Amino acid sequence: MIRIPSFWKLSLAVLAAFLLNLPSVTAAQTKQKVPPALTTITAEFGRVMTRVDALVSQTAAEISDTDKGSPESRQKVIDLCRDLSLALYCAVTDADGTVIIGEPAETFRAEGINTLAEDHIRKVLTEHRPVMSNLFRTARGPYAVSLAYPVRFRDTGASGALAVYFRPDVSIGAIVRKIPLYLPVEVAVIQTDGQIVYNENQEAVGRNLLTDEESQAYRQLVNLGWRAVKSKTGAGSYVPVRSRGQRDVRKVVNWDTVALYGTEWRVIMIRTEQADTQYGPTRPTQANLSQLDRALRGLCGNDELRSALSAGSRQRVVDLLDRFYKSNKGVYSVQWIDSSGVNRFGYPAATSLIDYNYSDRNNPEDEQVMKVLRDKTEASFSRQLMEGGTGRFFFCPVTVGGEFLGTLYTIIRTN
Repeated sequence: MIRIPSFWKLSLAVLAAFLLNLPSVTAAQTKQKVPPALTTITAEFGRVMTRVDALVSQTAAEISDTDKGSPESRQKVIDLCRDLSLALYCAVTDADGTVIIGEPAETFRAEGINTLAEDHIRKVLTEHRPVMSNLFRTARGPYAVSLAYPVRFRDTGASGALAVYFRPDVSIGAIVRKIPLYLPVEVAVIQTDGQIVYNENQEAVGRNLLTDEESQAYRQLVNLGWRAVKSKTGAGSYVPVRSRGQRDVRKVVNWDTVALYGTEWRVIMIRTEQADTQYGPTRPTQANLSQLDRALRGLCGNDELRSALSAGSRQRVVDLLDRFYKSNKGVYSVQWIDSSGVNRFGYPAATSLIDYNYSDRNNPEDEQVMKVLRDKTEASFSRQLMEGGTGRFFFCPVTVGGEFLGTLYTIIRTN
């Protein structure tokens, strides 16, 4: 289950802590693999933007075969806005930057307005190349970004621009919600100038972590923020300020970059670890692993657990996993996969997959898990965790009256 943090409204201190801890990133951290979850997220962003780019490029070429401001070119703009569900507004300008076609016309009456004040339109008209804008506030209020392409009208031979405007907070949010990861991670997107491009709290979009007046009280936040936005990819961790009544946790951060025509967005992913991993996981000994394996075997044979699984009592099972986790120090998580290959839940929820279907094979290593299910036997192996880091997995089958219900498994973090 992907959860999206409200960074500005709820946790400026958390963002400060994230950036303040970037100097502690080690060479080993920065050279480690990008977590599969973050790779999937950035790949999906890239796929969507590639589709947008292809449609805008094609429409620009088609408009170049029409007369300036013709009904034919207007229809092509209407079709483009219809095909791009994320589009807020589509426009064609003349060589002076004046909008000659704007759709949907009934919603945005922009025809006749000059757009040369928009830096990306000016670049398209003078440099005759595609440009992806930075975030800016539209005349109607919402923040937007725009992808613009040069056009050349058939009848006059004059240049113009085709631009598609869309709200990144809405479009990126839709992308994130469709990613089939169901992971306990948080996602946010910022520009390389520090502006927040995506956040669940729409009031945060457009604010700047580096220059916003509210952030100036955090001098180290500003200084280290510059380092963060200048690095295309990286990793780090921090321990956020603990409020009264809250448990200490450690936040592990990875970020990567998506880019189009020179405009870069930093995609930030954060996962939570319990406080006992604050200074990094301790490599488990073989004796410890054997002890934890025996403990899981005991849970697999527990009559109360088997009865709860047979009855489909999720809460009873979670309670038993909770009890097991708290009684066996060193376990990163203990989770349940049913016989169909769906990772239903685990404990703690912050480090467990929820309704993740291994049979979909979203991760190349998922076949290992499916083989364990097919064999219906104990198994153990190490693999990269989808949220980052490496874990040692131990699987224990659960049967009732000869019927295979699925498998319990533990993860012990090894780095």
